[in-house]
Amino acid sequence: MGILASPLIKTVLLLAGGLAYLAILAFCTRWFARRPADAMSLMMAVAPLEVISIYKGITLKPFLLLFPAVVAGIAWHYRDRLLRPPEWTSWDWCILSCMGAMGLSCLFAYSPMQAVRMTVQLGIVFAVCMGTTRLISDREQLERYLKFFTWSAVAVCGYAFWQAAGYFLGIPSQPLLALARLNPTLPRMLVEPGAIVFSQGMSVVRVSGTFFDWNIFSAYLVIVLSLFLVYAWRGLLQGNLPGRVSWGLIVLMATWLLTFSRSGWLGGVTAAAVLVGFGFPIRRLARKYLVFVGIVAVICIIAQINPIGMVARRVNQSLTGERSVMEHAYYGLAALEMLRNHPLTGVGIHNFSTVYQARFNPNLPGATAHSGFLSIFAEMGLIGGVIFVFTYLVVLHRLWAVQRGLAIHDPDGLLLRGILAATVGLGVCNLFYHFWTQLFLWCFFAFAVAAANVVEGSTRRTLPGEADK
Repeated sequence: MGILASPLIKTVLLLAGGLAYLAILAFCTRWFARRPADAMSLMMAVAPLEVISIYKGITLKPFLLLFPAVVAGIAWHYRDRLLRPPEWTSWDWCILSCMGAMGLSCLFAYSPMQAVRMTVQLGIVFAVCMGTTRLISDREQLERYLKFFTWSAVAVCGYAFWQAAGYFLGIPSQPLLALARLNPTLPRMLVEPGAIVFSQGMSVVRVSGTFFDWNIFSAYLVIVLSLFLVYAWRGLLQGNLPGRVSWGLIVLMATWLLTFSRSGWLGGVTAAAVLVGFGFPIRRLARKYLVFVGIVAVICIIAQINPIGMVARRVNQSLTGERSVMEHAYYGLAALEMLRNHPLTGVGIHNFSTVYQARFNPNLPGATAHSGFLSIFAEMGLIGGVIFVFTYLVVLHRLWAVQRGLAIHDPDGLLLRGILAATVGLGVCNLFYHFWTQLFLWCFFAFAVAAANVVEGSTRRTLPGEADK
């Protein structure tokens, strides 16, 4: 390991890292004390940045590391109101019910510590969800939230596109940013595709769990594409669609298609179908950008003939091996068996893999039910499963109820329909893959409810006679 293996150097690096973290916490605390709504915006922005892994596989989650600053900043901003009893909304009660169901599953979990760990993590996420609907409360804060999300999405998609380029250059190791392919101090999972690897010292930065699983990244793109299509819709209604929008749409669509994710594709197609049902002028968009079809065709041909053969590999994975459609059916049957054996509380949140390896296939660690809904019911039983599904339906109902009274050309209506389309698309994704514990999923649901609240509030204020009351 050279000079970086010295205990003194390791101690210095550890202290420097700790001081840097404290400095970041202090900066963020001061920032959030002034603009508490920005705390929720930043948490959504870093939610896809799921895991950062450093020396010897130590993993850190930016979302969780920022949480102390979020609590301290918001508490300082609202210090005069801390002792007042909160006003609970239906969304709050849904979130509290989800937390209660997770706590119940911990009591009867196959591996209690795994359940407790996930419960704590999702408990923090749910606290952010409740804060989002309270702090994103006016038009300015909603716009700032969208800007944070936009720049975050640009960074996420940019990194993913960079990673995918490795396929077409024939690089067997996916990430082009890999500076060292082997490091004996690291578990294999930390040097798999998606990692930025540095030789020696602070060995690896695993930029995001999202990029270890293209299915998850594809689901994230369902959100981005839905909101981007709404932006394009607004331009078409105004008769002016800037060139950057068309090229952005081409890049996003190409990246989404290149994920080769069956669940992500189905979710994206469903979201687009919802927008078409709301009146999205897809024919005008298709006529204007037929060149996109040609670009995607060329990309897919390159993907097929390059040394890795992405298309051929994905098709083969669908037919054989642990990722095949048949194997997914076995996972689903195992989930139903777990629910039958533990109908009320399930096997415990985040326990599917452990139970599957112990009782169904000892040679296959890390298995999931793949269907998010089956996973919820298998891990949390009928009690937790019904509560979580009901919470999802509450989000859909809230968006639907508010957008119904808005005209098709209304910017607020377009935004809510885009969010609604993305929410439906994410539900379809969850039918075929395990997304329901993803941080960005719940942050987006909270944003959806907050956006509906803001739009409903502004609509009421602009109704005739409301200003005189």
